[in-house]
Amino acid sequence: MKHRLLTLTILAASIQLPAQAPANLRIDSSYQRTREIAFIGFYYWHNAQAFDYDNFDSLAQRRVYQYPTEFPESPKYWEDRFRYFHSYFSQKKVVVEERAHDSAAWALYRRTTQTLNPANKPSEILNEFPDWNDSLRPVSRYLFTYNPADLVTERLLESWNKQTAGWEPNRQLLVQYDSMNREVFIQENDWDTDSLAWEVQRENIFLYNALGRKIEQIESRRLSDFR
Repeated sequence: MKHRLLTLTILAASIQLPAQAPANLRIDSSYQRTREIAFIGFYYWHNAQAFDYDNFDSLAQRRVYQYPTEFPESPKYWEDRFRYFHSYFSQKKVVVEERAHDSAAWALYRRTTQTLNPANKPSEILNEFPDWNDSLRPVSRYLFTYNPADLVTERLLESWNKQTAGWEPNRQLLVQYDSMNREVFIQENDWDTDSLAWEVQRENIFLYNALGRKIEQIESRRLSDFR
């Protein structure tokens, strides 16, 4: 089996910041950019998204830079897309409401409830979306299992079945560690609704040298994933 090595390079350069931001937000210079192809056929860099954080380092707002390619002479501007409202509870719960910008109003788009274990690690992440009558309905949730070192050994994704009003398995991630708490094996499984069993989709093996540095990653996939 042949393996390909994908190398990602992150470039740092000056970019244009939004002219104004809400008074209760702190602007960080952590802006994601994307490479686009211009209408005349050459590549260039331009602003893509702006991420604003509150004083607790929580994501508070995401904006998208509008760059019209059909009419390059049109004005460019930052457009509000999402805002995030964080609520913290003593019962080890963190609720994040994601609101989408609709005309001049902010409409609830998704609510995420994160339940923490005694070690302040997430044990469950629940995603809910508004229904047609604006009531929240569950859609998916993640369940986490940890080893004694508080490292994730299983991440289970479940989907809500409206017909049965219950949770069904969807995807599973299994992780194994060595005695130095380094990842040595990761397996990704999908739930087969016909056989009602987990079906292996991808496996990764990690190798380290005597200095503890990762020197090799071997990835295997299901044959049907290759085109």
